[in-house]
Amino acid sequence: MLGRLIGEGRQAEVYNYSKTEVVKLFKSHVTRDMVNYEWQISSNLFATGMPMPRVDKIIEVAGRLGIVFAKIEGPSLLQLILSGEFPVKKTGTLLAKLHQKLHQVHTDQLPSLKTKIINSVSSLAMIPSDLKNDLLHICNQLPEDNSVCHGDFHPDNIIISPKGPVIIDWVNATAGNALADVARTHLLISNSRMPDSIKVTPEIQNMRNKLADYYLNCYLENQSTSFTSAKKELHLWSEVVAAVRLAEEVPGETNTLITYIKNLRDELDG
Repeated sequence: MLGRLIGEGRQAEVYNYSKTEVVKLFKSHVTRDMVNYEWQISSNLFATGMPMPRVDKIIEVAGRLGIVFAKIEGPSLLQLILSGEFPVKKTGTLLAKLHQKLHQVHTDQLPSLKTKIINSVSSLAMIPSDLKNDLLHICNQLPEDNSVCHGDFHPDNIIISPKGPVIIDWVNATAGNALADVARTHLLISNSRMPDSIKVTPEIQNMRNKLADYYLNCYLENQSTSFTSAKKELHLWSEVVAAVRLAEEVPGETNTLITYIKNLRDELDG
């Protein structure tokens, strides 16, 4: 029997399942193959020692599939930011260091991030064909790698447990270039649609922008390559990553993303 609803996203709801477990119960549009895929990826990554919940089994509740995970006690990093308990500088530093730790793990057991990006941009119909071709050319020229990339790394997917930060929601995990994953995180922090329960005031948006930039600078300053060359490569990844987000057709984000891509290209041309 399901317990209290403790979270909800676009694809699933999370309920208490027992004293030590929760269940991620998927919505009706999520297929069995997608659920099996997330279970397999989560199981494989947990075995590498990633700071993530232990994954248990797949269950079915009233015709809906769910994955049972170990319960992680603690607030999300987003909750701590909004409450003022974690200031921007502390949060940005934590995000950057945790993301770098994740990217130090390499694997050949995950789908290719670069292939995923190329497929997404190729399918995009809402931008001019010359821009699409330019973005595909950029992506093909960018270096490939096999770092573990989360694909949805942002403060609401990080729980601050008594034992330290724990990263949740690994369904978008791939193997690829770490800077592509960093570009995705910068975009999500600064421009993604916030949960409906949060009113995005000018003050909150200003905080988001500052956090995104502080996280980014902290990450790049600790790269083995030079800050300048890493930032130039990241700028290119940011264009194609924004196009991928556009292809996901998240309600309320289309105009923001088109503007985001335009501004990036104007900066590069300038």
